[in-house]
Amino acid sequence: MAPPLALALPAGPSVSWLRTPTNFAHAMGGLNVGGKIYTYTNTLEAFNQNYAKGYRIFECDFFPTADNQLACRHDWTPLLYAQLGEHYPGHTPTMKEFMRTKVFGKYTPMNINTVIGLMRAHPDMYVITDTKFSDSAHVRLEMNLIVRAMGKDKNELAKRFIIQIYHEGMVTMVRKVYPWPNIIFTTYHLSTTYSRNLGAVIWAKRYGIHVVTLDMYHYSSKLASSARKAGIALAVNTINSPSKAGSLNSAGVRYLYTDSLSSRDWWETSFTASLMQPPIAPDAVPFNRYDD
Repeated sequence: MAPPLALALPAGPSVSWLRTPTNFAHAMGGLNVGGKIYTYTNTLEAFNQNYAKGYRIFECDFFPTADNQLACRHDWTPLLYAQLGEHYPGHTPTMKEFMRTKVFGKYTPMNINTVIGLMRAHPDMYVITDTKFSDSAHVRLEMNLIVRAMGKDKNELAKRFIIQIYHEGMVTMVRKVYPWPNIIFTTYHLSTTYSRNLGAVIWAKRYGIHVVTLDMYHYSSKLASSARKAGIALAVNTINSPSKAGSLNSAGVRYLYTDSLSSRDWWETSFTASLMQPPIAPDAVPFNRYDD
């Protein structure tokens, strides 16, 4: 008989990603060029490499262009242009300008239409959105651009988008545009204190959100214990050390964002042990004890 799952996760095709024993490819995963891993490229070549390695869940950065289209880009800062071997233009580019600027002079930038095309070509691909902004105007713009790009088959494609939100009010903002079935509450916009991140766990449970993402420096064993009792899975970003990955999983972290780990390597050694833990009912947890 199969061992019991440590978390009582929901069933159904739109949330099957919750049961997938795999890491999340950060910014489409690291781009391997001659053995060196380049990060934050969000390029087609990074996707192709990491899909071939077995990744199926891809976190993708999205940022608006000057003409209010949606590029796969972390930001428009001079630092990132330099990191990606690009000339800094001194202004936010239009989509046409962005798409004709190759990363390191040869790798292919992507936009939301590229991503939708990949999702249509790869029916097992999921996309975690990192849309950066949390104010209502930007959230409305970016969500509408994703919905428009999905086109006629939006009801099917939307099941494979996992929308990251950054504060409690954002769930209402994104669902006003579209009733997204998959949402992750990520905490990098929040206070770094334990009590604030614990508040995210309590709130996620209330709204039926099953995953909370933390920066690795915000993780604590108390938080992991409370999340597990509440039936909330924890994800941590960004982890590239196999030993650190294994330690986090053993401590109760279920998902990792990574640039360079294989899609399964830490799971093969530690995920089975996680499954062997007996399930804990979402009972009354004394959240109000903790204020540190």
